[in-house]
Amino acid sequence: MRYRRFGAFDYITMVTILGIIISVIFITSSGSQEPVKRNKRLTPHEKRVKRSADLLALTSTVESAKDVCQLPGLSDILVPRVAGTEENKKVRDYLVSRIKSLGWEAELDTFTQKALQPTLDTLADWKMADVTFSNVIGYSNRDAPKQVVITAHFDSKLYAKRDDGKEFLAAVDSAVPVAMILNIMDNLKEMLERKEDLERGIVVVFFDGEEAFRDWTSTDSVYGSRHLANKWKDEDFYSKMELFMLLDLIGGPSPTFSSSFKETEWVFNQFIKIEKELADSGLMTYPENSTPHFYFKKPTRVWGIEDDHKPFENNGYRNIVHVIPVPFPPQWHDITDDAEHLDCDVIHNLQKVIQLWLAEYFQLHKIINM
Repeated sequence: MRYRRFGAFDYITMVTILGIIISVIFITSSGSQEPVKRNKRLTPHEKRVKRSADLLALTSTVESAKDVCQLPGLSDILVPRVAGTEENKKVRDYLVSRIKSLGWEAELDTFTQKALQPTLDTLADWKMADVTFSNVIGYSNRDAPKQVVITAHFDSKLYAKRDDGKEFLAAVDSAVPVAMILNIMDNLKEMLERKEDLERGIVVVFFDGEEAFRDWTSTDSVYGSRHLANKWKDEDFYSKMELFMLLDLIGGPSPTFSSSFKETEWVFNQFIKIEKELADSGLMTYPENSTPHFYFKKPTRVWGIEDDHKPFENNGYRNIVHVIPVPFPPQWHDITDDAEHLDCDVIHNLQKVIQLWLAEYFQLHKIINM
């Protein structure tokens, strides 16, 4: 290899030419390309403002001033609806229509079996007779490999006719939970559609025949959930179920909720965090001049409650979130379980907590920021 020796003139000329070429390349590239954009780092205040806006969007509700507690559809459910009766079928058909209005697939899990039935209006005499039950099921995306199942029962308890003509309406048990679930789905409908999550779907189930006709026993209770639990086990649907959430006895004053399952303690911990965040953001409603009553508590292992989750638990399924207040509300199985004795603030607050949890579980906050 050999080197060529440059004179002074040759060297200066070469450097000048190279400088011009570099300048032209820089100017050309700068004019033809946009400057690199860097994500702006939000200040703590800006983060709080943005989070507040997200919370407001994710907890927005479709309310009806003409309905009970401004909860659309509650008045359509708040009628006597004992399993096997015509009134029960009317409510069932209404639930199917609401599911279809979401654009979801609706299914009836209908079956007939023997059950104790009264022969007198006074309930003084009983016999075994065929009763037809229908669980109402709605699928947002039936083919998704992962499913979040959210449930409540829609039937009401059988009571003897009263001399004053007043009927048992079963508001907290469980017309309110059913209406809450439907309205949460209504409120999140547009965001869920935009999400187009092919990996995860929502299944809503409204169980029939949760209530005992006579006295609660293992054979006279949870008719609908016993049937569906076995059906889904045979179909291997459990392998798709990420969570099974059951709402019950919601709408009474000052409820307290805690986890019964170690496997789903994390959900209740998130409820606790969400409830506090909503309260701190001024998005919860409490009576004037009162200290906020926080509903969700650290897990205390509330055992022994028989409900629609039990048949699934007995089949070995454990990812259960049982949202039921302990102690039970004062109107439980009482003639006062009606619209007049509902705590509307409690209903709206709990709906916001559950709705926000579901929205964040499905990462819908990313949708509103697109």
